[in-house]
Amino acid sequence: MWERIKTRAQEVHQHPSDHGINTKIAADAGRSSQTVGDWKHGRTPVPPSVMVALANKYGVSARYLACKTDDPQQSEPIAESDLTVMALEMVEEALVRATLNDGIDPMAGARLAMTAFEMLKQGQSKSNILGKLIYEAEGRSDDQ
Repeated sequence: MWERIKTRAQEVHQHPSDHGINTKIAADAGRSSQTVGDWKHGRTPVPPSVMVALANKYGVSARYLACKTDDPQQSEPIAESDLTVMALEMVEEALVRATLNDGIDPMAGARLAMTAFEMLKQGQSKSNILGKLIYEAEGRSDDQ
């Protein structure tokens, strides 16, 4: 699987060398170079949501990158309307899980939906998105 990801990244970035390709893949995936190194060496699997994001970026199917098929033909990328529905479902779940004393105002809900939508587009995992949404719904900031 790693070879397919690396090869597609090299083609997309016109970067034939192995040197520095992890950094480019990390940027494409919205992850650290260390995380990409873990994928490369089989220490951790590539999350399905990241596989989909990389496949969309590289113009192939996620099944191809995951070595589930030899056909690189990409089906239609996930429609933004589907991503919107997924984002709203995650916001709803985050609000249920969050410890809210005074409820949440509609504008905060809209901001959470936009956060979820952007994170989905980046291919981030559901657990990362939910964690961020719950954190924000509870009104916590990075400096607390």
